[in-house]
Amino acid sequence: MSLIFQRVPEAFQPDSNLDGSLSFHGLTRATMSAEMIRWVDSIRLESPDLHRAILYDPPYMKTKMGIRIWDFCLSTGMTTDYPVRRGWNDFMGVREFVQNSLDIEERSFGYEGIEVGARVDEVGLHISDRGPGITYEAFRLGGSDKSCYERGYYGEGLKVAMAHFANRGCPVYVFNRRGQVFKAFVSPGTNLVLIAIGRANPVAGTEVIVYALPEKSPEWSDVAYVRRIIFKEWLRQDPNLYVLTVKKWMTDTCKADRPNFIIAHLEEKTNVDFLWVRDISVNRISTITSYPSIFGYNLWWCELEPNRITVSSVPDLGKQTAKAFDVKAVRKLLDKVVDGTKVKEGLFETQTIDWWSASDETKNEVASWIKEHGYGYTDNERALDWALYLGVKPLVVPYNMKYLFSKAATLEDIIMAKGLNRIATAEENVVVPEGLTLKERCNLRAAEVILENVHIQIWGRDKLVPPIKTTEKMDAAGTASMEKIYILRTSLDTAEETVETVLHEYSHYYGKLAYGAARDISDAFEHALGYVASQVAFIPEQARTAFIRARHGAWNAKNIVWKEGKYRSLPTLSERFTKALIEGTKQLGIPEPRIGLSPYAAEEINYSIPLVVAVHFTSWELNNILKKGVWLEISPTRYDKKHYVEDILDWDLPYARFDLYRATIEGRLKEMEEECGRYPEKAHVMLLYNPEKDDYEVWKVIQLRQTSY
Repeated sequence: MSLIFQRVPEAFQPDSNLDGSLSFHGLTRATMSAEMIRWVDSIRLESPDLHRAILYDPPYMKTKMGIRIWDFCLSTGMTTDYPVRRGWNDFMGVREFVQNSLDIEERSFGYEGIEVGARVDEVGLHISDRGPGITYEAFRLGGSDKSCYERGYYGEGLKVAMAHFANRGCPVYVFNRRGQVFKAFVSPGTNLVLIAIGRANPVAGTEVIVYALPEKSPEWSDVAYVRRIIFKEWLRQDPNLYVLTVKKWMTDTCKADRPNFIIAHLEEKTNVDFLWVRDISVNRISTITSYPSIFGYNLWWCELEPNRITVSSVPDLGKQTAKAFDVKAVRKLLDKVVDGTKVKEGLFETQTIDWWSASDETKNEVASWIKEHGYGYTDNERALDWALYLGVKPLVVPYNMKYLFSKAATLEDIIMAKGLNRIATAEENVVVPEGLTLKERCNLRAAEVILENVHIQIWGRDKLVPPIKTTEKMDAAGTASMEKIYILRTSLDTAEETVETVLHEYSHYYGKLAYGAARDISDAFEHALGYVASQVAFIPEQARTAFIRARHGAWNAKNIVWKEGKYRSLPTLSERFTKALIEGTKQLGIPEPRIGLSPYAAEEINYSIPLVVAVHFTSWELNNILKKGVWLEISPTRYDKKHYVEDILDWDLPYARFDLYRATIEGRLKEMEEECGRYPEKAHVMLLYNPEKDDYEVWKVIQLRQTSY
């Protein structure tokens, strides 16, 4: 601090002029000495440069505002580098003056009666209020007469703002109704900010003038720009903004109910994304938290860092915001953030607000909203597909929001409640196999083939697989007990969908045996599902061919059968085809024919299941078959085939007995017989595929015209 402010000798010397000045300003000699307030006349000889600086006023200021004399000078104890280090700018400075005017107005006229004046003229920017007038104590470092609930209760902002503008060459003048004027300026040759105290024309309350600011920063010539600092003025200037809700509360350390606002935009898709604190603009919420905000918030008890362009604690911002929500606001929020089965992420409301701090009333309203919309909430996104599969309407919420939904029914609660009646309903509406269409029956059999072989992989061959029952009515795609698996008939549209449903329900069956319980969206079920699905890779090739045959129309395709308390393997379809072919060849008079299929022929039989296959033999070939040790290999070039099973099925007809199936293909059989009759020089063994038995049988044998060979 300058040496001139370390002693006040004039305070102890009698002088009538000094007494008059002290009397006007309400000071005493003791105050002068204690506060190190210097009388301007005594500075004249001691520091001429400082004296000239005190007396100097910019053009128009002295005459326009009626400044008559400068009486005293005191130090703020602040230097011009202080606001520079803190990164202050013009907006922060003007905001401090506006904020102080708001407090003074509210003290005098109440919250609803606040009217802060703002205007621009040739002198500079004017900010005014109608209060009792500012006193010199407000300019002492650390001095503040603010209550805990007021906007400027930190007390330091006014001095920092004046120091900032003094450094910018825009000295700040403050006038009051008593006729006092205060001026902030920089002491010559130093960077110390001083306050001069003088006399001028009185004003209606307190008026702050930032000299020449509009000239240096043209945006401040727009009074609307100044007034947007104030929350209520911002709302007046933007007709699209409206107050959605207001809540008041006090804190443990400050017993005063203060209002907290949530601001919405009339255009539903437009975010407000702004924070006010104690009616003063702070910043965009997206700048503070990195997440845009749907609403705007004017919060009273949220603490700001010293520059007041961000909060001192983002978690505290989250708590204060949560407390501002009431039933109306939270419903509006849910309507905006719920998108189908998910809550939108990447928003301040869904990522940052500490919903634990929301009121019970708000949480109960959320529970009502969830019930009205038929949702069950979960923060486990993995549960989404399974919930939809089970016929439950899920709402996946971000982890940060789960406390907001804490009084609502969880997705698992709803699933468990639905499961109590699911099995009984499913059993009452079981569809017998004969009631299914051919397509549905084939898809069901495809799933049974996979399930039987997965079951063997897990448990071995001596544990019977639970049967699959189809039901017309159930509130889920499937369910499972320890005895049966039920699937909804609509799950039979495709083989893939049927297999997925069956394996899902079998995973519950397996999980109950392996872990004791495996409810949907539980870790036990996830482990069970993963293990069951992995077993599909190990099922034998014959099971895969049976699965494909079922998809192509073999409604009873199989590669294993349950016999004598154990699953037993069946020969491949190509092996069964060969057996039927040998049986037909015997009818040609060959007692022990030796016939086999080429790999290509076997693959076609196993996978494609031709409906009718006519194998042709010349007399030379039949003679070779008769010879011991001669093996005849049948390749696709040595037989004719007529269509495939899937080509002649009417998929939408109800499942039928094999005799009806045979009737549908009678025309194809006659065509094949006629074609074979055109070649009398050959014998023909005609084999017909039976989907019921998943086997080939001899349909007809046509002998050579010559009977010897």
